[in-house]
Amino acid sequence: GPARLTAGLDHTRRLDLPAHRTLHGDQVPRTLDDIIAQVEEVDMRGRGGAAFPFARKLRAVADAAKGGDCVVLVNGAEGEPASSKDAMLLIRNPHLVLDGAVLAAEALNAREVVVATAAGSVAESSINAAVNERRAANVAGAAESRIGIRVVGLQERFISGEGGALVRAVNGLEPVPPGRKRRASTSGVDGLPTLLSNTETFAQLAVLAELGAEQYAKVGTSREPGTVLLTVSGGAAN
Repeated sequence: GPARLTAGLDHTRRLDLPAHRTLHGDQVPRTLDDIIAQVEEVDMRGRGGAAFPFARKLRAVADAAKGGDCVVLVNGAEGEPASSKDAMLLIRNPHLVLDGAVLAAEALNAREVVVATAAGSVAESSINAAVNERRAANVAGAAESRIGIRVVGLQERFISGEGGALVRAVNGLEPVPPGRKRRASTSGVDGLPTLLSNTETFAQLAVLAELGAEQYAKVGTSREPGTVLLTVSGGAAN
């Protein structure tokens, strides 16, 4: 089928905001119930490796926040040397990731979106440029979201992308896993309930919102609808 997460990238190195909007259209805010219903219909799961049901994360954060402040945290601090998919999305298609993160943030009435990635990387430069493009669009009167977006550059280490280490790093602490398990949905960034998922998950959410559950599930399998993004290495030419 046609490309989804990588749509348009055969014609350009990076999709800026105008190119992204031409390809994917304007983002339409949705209620939390609407998003959860779509996510559950296709059984969307996190694409960071653990395959945790995304709808359960959304509900957990909403229940913990109880109408108060919460945060959406995009885990782009990929520490696995063999995987480049999340960095590729941040570098080449950053607005698709931001669309998904902002969509969730608006539905949760979150305080902000935080994007964590490796400091000094091309991914950090690209996502910062994307945030500035959105701010410029707001100044120009375009219908972009008013959700605040903050980019945090982290020291690139193998464990930087582990959930607990990531939250600690964003909070200005040593980026190592905490000794005791704490769910980000209960206490994450600044101690607030935090929706934490990886870069591809938020990009997939944006695609799901754009296509709708029925169209989204036309590819993939009945147990795992939709596409999947993989890093191919080693004997890739063969």
